[in-house]
Amino acid sequence: MENKKQEELDKLNKRHTPNPIETDYEANKENPGPSEEAVTQKNDEKAGKLQPKLLPIIIAVLLILWFIYSVVFK
Repeated sequence: MENKKQEELDKLNKRHTPNPIETDYEANKENPGPSEEAVTQKNDEKAGKLQPKLLPIIIAVLLILWFIYSVVFK
């Protein structure tokens, strides 16, 4: 059990972190690696759901304002 868990941590260390996943925080207080939960936690809440919808609207408004500005203050 312990060996399998260590193999999984080693596999995650190779893929994700510059510092290895921390197993003994007290020994590495100066430069600890991330916790196992920080690397393996599933991210269900997407922060950028609104961004693909909002970004084209912002760009369109800015283009319209730029066009009006270039026509009026030519």
